[in-house]
Amino acid sequence: MLEDDDEDEEKIKVIVVGETGVGKTNLINAVKGLNFNEDSKSTINIKSIKKIMTIFKKNYTIKLWDTAGQEKFRALNKLFYKDSKIVLLVYDITNQESFDAIKQYWLGEIKSSLGNEIILGLVGNKSDLKDKVIVDEKIAKKFAEENNMKFKICSCKDDPKLFNLFLRNLVKDYIKNRKKKEKNDGFELDKDNGTHGSCFML
Repeated sequence: MLEDDDEDEEKIKVIVVGETGVGKTNLINAVKGLNFNEDSKSTINIKSIKKIMTIFKKNYTIKLWDTAGQEKFRALNKLFYKDSKIVLLVYDITNQESFDAIKQYWLGEIKSSLGNEIILGLVGNKSDLKDKVIVDEKIAKKFAEENNMKFKICSCKDDPKLFNLFLRNLVKDYIKNRKKKEKNDGFELDKDNGTHGSCFML
């Protein structure tokens, strides 16, 4: 069930993608402050939650969208990519196929749909299962660096605050990048009008 928007706050759309069973829903629930659910079922439709974050002394409404991981729902997911500012790509550190799918499908799908300026975060979930780790953290970190993604290993079961902090840092990156772009665009506008970057008022 979707929550009503608050028109007084700036909205930032975030989507979470990855294979079924990697823990996307529990990560999103952790942002909302809900308890970890061992029996969480695979998402079969698009759902979202709302989180208010105060960053740089301003309130932002983070709309976090949970997408279905099954291949048969991928066409439906595409309908919800539009206007996304941040994408979290999630894999299960105990499941090599879930990481391979990020490399072979999800990253390319996101970039082809949203371009290269999107803020990307790679999340290795289920760090509480230390004795079952299959995906090499160093390899995942290198992959993230090569593709301009922030990287974090976490567990929505043992330490949900860690994922919340990671998301907050991605939101900060988006805000800073946007302000930098707006500043640069403003300078170019002034330059094109022959004002050499000086301010002007209407």
